[in-house]
Amino acid sequence: MYENDSDSMVLRESASTVIPSGEKEPMVRTQIYLRQSEYNFCQAEAKRREEPMAAVIRSYTDEKMEVPEYAWTNNPMLEPTPYDSDNKGHEDAGINHDHYVYGSPKKWMKVDGEWVEVPMTTDGGEEDHGGSAHVTPVEEKSSR
Repeated sequence: MYENDSDSMVLRESASTVIPSGEKEPMVRTQIYLRQSEYNFCQAEAKRREEPMAAVIRSYTDEKMEVPEYAWTNNPMLEPTPYDSDNKGHEDAGINHDHYVYGSPKKWMKVDGEWVEVPMTTDGGEEDHGGSAHVTPVEEKSSR
């Protein structure tokens, strides 16, 4: 279903690091601490494969870094958001999302058709009606 979808392909490409064919990614020398059982396992696997223990560790790391194919097919997170005609939402959900998600005070309110910052409150929770309260209109941004 998603294999031919261009959005899915963009996600798939950005999720993997691609090294051009014929080129090798440079190695970084590192040192790790392994428990004795981990060390014994890697040594035994290296002996079985007839390759260095570092190659065994790299192969396991590469295996874990691969995004499995099933993550791109029939993934509900990649499906378009369904339209719900009954959902009216909140007009200010984009700019007051902390209020709706976490319950924090609203930071913006609509005054005469323009979105303005809510005046700051003092430590006692009362509004500061002094000269420090100001109204700053929000610039409208084009929708994507």
